[in-house]
Amino acid sequence: MGDPLKKVKRGDRLRIPAATYNAFIDTTVAFREQQLNRQGMGVPSTPAREIVLVKNNTGADQDRFAVLGVNAPLFLPGNNLDSFKNRLAMVGVVPTATHVGKFVVLLQPLKSGGIGQGLCSGTCQVRLTVPSGQETSLYADVTTGGTAGLTAVTQGAAYILWKENPASSGTMWALVRVGVPAPVLPPGILVIVQAVKDGGSSGNADENCSFTYTLHDPMTQTTLVRDPSTGTLATGMVPEKRRYQYMEYREGGGPALAYRDFNGCLHLWDANEIPLQNDCEGIQGSFY
Repeated sequence: MGDPLKKVKRGDRLRIPAATYNAFIDTTVAFREQQLNRQGMGVPSTPAREIVLVKNNTGADQDRFAVLGVNAPLFLPGNNLDSFKNRLAMVGVVPTATHVGKFVVLLQPLKSGGIGQGLCSGTCQVRLTVPSGQETSLYADVTTGGTAGLTAVTQGAAYILWKENPASSGTMWALVRVGVPAPVLPPGILVIVQAVKDGGSSGNADENCSFTYTLHDPMTQTTLVRDPSTGTLATGMVPEKRRYQYMEYREGGGPALAYRDFNGCLHLWDANEIPLQNDCEGIQGSFY
C-alpha cells in the first residue's frame, strides 16, 4: 500500500488524493484553534482531545460519530518504518468482541477507504444503546458487529458523563469520556454487603472471569434491593471494579463493597475476588 502522506522531492509530479488533502485541512483547523486558546484570543469549540487519522476499512461509508474498532496501524513498521514512527494513523474496522476497549469515534463522515479524523481519548458526543438491565451502568464500549455507536456495559473503556434518558433503555445521545481509567473509588454512598456467587465461571487463559453475585445484608442475611423504584432484587450483579483479562479468579469471601448511586440504585463495586496470577503470567496489567 502506498503512503498517502509521503513527502515529495523536487521535480516529482505532485498528486494529492482528496482524502489526504481534507485530512491536512482538518489538522490545520485544529492547530489554529489550539493556537488561539494558548494566546488567550478565543476558546476552541471542543476541549483538548487526542485525535488520530483513521482509514475507514469497514467496507461502507460511515457517519460522523460512528465507532470503529482499531485493527492495526495504517503504516506497519515492517513495511515502512519511517511512516510508522512519524505518522500516527490507524485502520478502522467494524468492531468485534476483540475490539473491546480498542476503538475510535469518527469526528467527520468518512467514505469507504477514506482517511479522516477519529477520537481515541477525550470527551465527545456519541449514540449510546442502553440494553434492558443496564440503565444504571456508568460505562460504555463497542457494539459487536455495528458502528452506529457504543453500548452501555458494566465495565468499559468509555465513562458515561450524560445521556438523554437517564433511567430508560434504548438508543439515545450521550456524552462520554473515552480512554480514561475508571474512578479509583465508587461514585456514590458506600455500603458493606455480603456477596454470594450465583453464576458465571472463574475464567482461564482463554476466557474472562464472569462470576456474578447476589448481595445480602451482612447482619440479617436478607437479599438487598437493587432498584428501590421497581423493587428489583440485587441478583446477578457484576463487580464494577475491573478484572484482569484471561485470568482465573477465586471467590474472596468476607465482606464486599457496594454503593448506592444518587438514584438510590445499588451497585456491586468490589466482590473481594482473588486473581490466581500464577496461572496466567505476563498479562497482569491488562484489564477488561
